[in-house]
Amino acid sequence: MNERQNRLAQLLWELHRGADIAQTQARIRSELVQIPYDEVVEVEQSLLAQGLPVSELIAFCDIHTQVLDGVVDAPSSQLTSAQHPLQLFRQENQVLLQMLRVWESMTHEKVPQPEQAQNLWIGLAEVDRHYRRKENLLFPFLEKAGIDGPSRVMWGKHDEIRTHLKTALEAVARRDWGDPIFARAVAALQDMVQKEEQIFFPLCEKTLTAEDWKLVGAESSEIGYAWITPTVSASPQHPGPEESPQIQDNMVRLPTGNLTLEQLTGILDRLPVDISFVDADNRVRYFNKAEGRIFDRSVTVLGRDVRLCHPPHSVHIVDQILNDFRSGRADSAPFWINLRGRFIHIEYFAIRNEKGEYLGCLEVSQDLTEKRRLEGEQRLLTYSGGKNDHT
Repeated sequence: MNERQNRLAQLLWELHRGADIAQTQARIRSELVQIPYDEVVEVEQSLLAQGLPVSELIAFCDIHTQVLDGVVDAPSSQLTSAQHPLQLFRQENQVLLQMLRVWESMTHEKVPQPEQAQNLWIGLAEVDRHYRRKENLLFPFLEKAGIDGPSRVMWGKHDEIRTHLKTALEAVARRDWGDPIFARAVAALQDMVQKEEQIFFPLCEKTLTAEDWKLVGAESSEIGYAWITPTVSASPQHPGPEESPQIQDNMVRLPTGNLTLEQLTGILDRLPVDISFVDADNRVRYFNKAEGRIFDRSVTVLGRDVRLCHPPHSVHIVDQILNDFRSGRADSAPFWINLRGRFIHIEYFAIRNEKGEYLGCLEVSQDLTEKRRLEGEQRLLTYSGGKNDHT
């Protein structure tokens, strides 16, 4: 790092050791004046490399934003198309800020109307799509360029905001307009916009190639947009970054039979479960495209370290499962959760060859909500044709 970066790193270390926030901000402004956005990223990457825990950087993320306010030098965007994927992210931010201004006007010297307040906070929760596109489409490209700080820290901040929004909706339901959660949620949303506009978006514009952006645009519709409807929608049908499987005579040769690539793909995609495979090096190598997938998946995730596909607070559990599988201490790990009113079963399986050597981990997720309600029997002879309610 250059002299300016080394000084910024020193000041941030002092901040983490208890230095006064206002004094640190004053020293940064007087000593460093202006800091290029990419140098801020490099400094935070260096803090992680020097052993600063991710959890601590997440906790101090908003304080970093505060002390760097007004000194980060971000270049003007060179993008000209309003339908560029990055410009669509920026459009969403403008809508978000407008919604926050509406909330401010609703609460200024008066009590909000409960129905209006509820609609507003339900609408704010749509920011989840904005964050999911970042997590699944932008983070992987930065990681491939050796920049994993945003995915390790920003994802944690996304989860904090999601929790704030859920808690705020509960306060709306109670009509507890004095609950401090509203101010915390608003501040967190505004801070994230600032982080994106000053640092994250310029970083993405500099790092991703034209081909990368084509892939981001094509995959975005799979997750969806927050509050906006793009006028140009790229087709999601395109080749991914992985090589085509080796086949002979147009057949994929398996120990228990041969299938065409079309048949094999159709079978895997028709399974009533989400499946993802992570190889022995902890890299994501495959996922199916089951109808109505439970969890977002994009071809941009292929080759990604699976530990970066999970929120920071759960990475240690992922590491434990993979280590138990690799050592042979475990062969499966089942979990079940309630997600948006649905009962979801998730199970990880160790995949081994005939010699018992570890090949990787298979994740299988299934919505069991309807199946848990089944009673009695439905036998083959009772089939009457048409679609079945219990498929």
